Amino acid sequence: MRWLGGVLVLFAGAALYLRVSDVRRPANLLSAPVPAPAPRALTPANRVTSIPASLPPGAFGLAALTETAQTTFIVAGIDGKAEPIAGPLVVDPRSVVFRAGALAYLVMPGLDPTGNYIEVDELARGEGWQIRPEAGSAIFGFALDPQGTRLVYLEADTRVAGARVPWWVIGADLASGAKTVILDGAQLGAVAFLPLDWSPKMILLRGLTPFSDQHHGLWVARPDGSDLRQVATEADYVGGPRLALRPDGDHLALLASDPSALPVARQMAGAGEPPANLLRILDLRSAQFTVMLPPIPERGLAAAEWTSGGLLALAGEWDADRNAFVHRSVIELRSEKGTPPEPLYSTDEGEITQLAPCPDGGWLAAIQVRDRTQIIRVGQAEPVAEFVGPVLDWLACVSSEEAR
Repeated sequence: MRWLGGVLVLFAGAALYLRVSDVRRPANLLSAPVPAPAPRALTPANRVTSIPASLPPGAFGLAALTETAQTTFIVAGIDGKAEPIAGPLVVDPRSVVFRAGALAYLVMPGLDPTGNYIEVDELARGEGWQIRPEAGSAIFGFALDPQGTRLVYLEADTRVAGARVPWWVIGADLASGAKTVILDGAQLGAVAFLPLDWSPKMILLRGLTPFSDQHHGLWVARPDGSDLRQVATEADYVGGPRLALRPDGDHLALLASDPSALPVARQMAGAGEPPANLLRILDLRSAQFTVMLPPIPERGLAAAEWTSGGLLALAGEWDADRNAFVHRSVIELRSEKGTPPEPLYSTDEGEITQLAPCPDGGWLAAIQVRDRTQIIRVGQAEPVAEFVGPVLDWLACVSSEEAR
């Protein structure tokens, strides 16, 4: 681990404009009101009291560094230090969440998925939880509420084969460790629901068939599991999915693809999901789409993230040698219709792999250059941290309130 300098290069690009797309309402797979889940005895979460470290004063960022399949979480401070706070562990980098001083991630200690568990480190208080599945079940993923006090996760029974695997969406109270079922496959059927994100108003979920590669679009429900409804189909977005839920809880940013605007070489390739080249905003109340950033030939998009003033995204140019887009610019899009995106940053070397908005304003980004990763901070000419060897596969900004 060492520190190097760098020079910010201002991005200059063509003005892009907003336009409205066709309205599409997905067919809801639920044809009748959903009954309340039946009571089910659940094992409470386990309280962990030996959190390795808390957020020191002056901390501004958290990162997950992975090397030889082992992930270590580090905290970076304004004093130029980067210190480990958890790990090394085998974790799912897609599951890592940091909210209101709570760091949560899915740990995968072995090949048996029934051994996977959710670790919650309450860094502000130096306490935490381990949330484990019921006997014979596996945890797929989770969402953490904005206050960092409640968590919901999908659990499915590994002992049952066939078209209908028992599954549950379970809520965990991070004050008491108590668990409750909020969605039950016994009432809802074979399509399970994986929590993706949580706003003050609703939980965002993705429909899937457990233990398969079949997915069934995006859904929303109230925090208690009521009013479950579909808001998007799988064809409406690309990625895993790459999502950004606006803090107001009513709008979702989705990366999508228009194959006609992709380079000819990528169009001819045909195999696999096409790369993102447009940005849609989904109104979760009406299931209506607006195109916030239309496709432009030779330009790709990645990592859309909401800020208090609009939306950040990574913009990339087509690299014919790689037959892929290389993302080297950060742009900001305002909510007002017709406002072109503002170029914030660009680099001539490597690729920007992570983007993290900050609660206090500004943002962090990670740039990968061969085996070297730099963390840059808006408004500073030099990188604030650098790592040689491990891959930085998750990044979050720490507010001044969380690092007191």
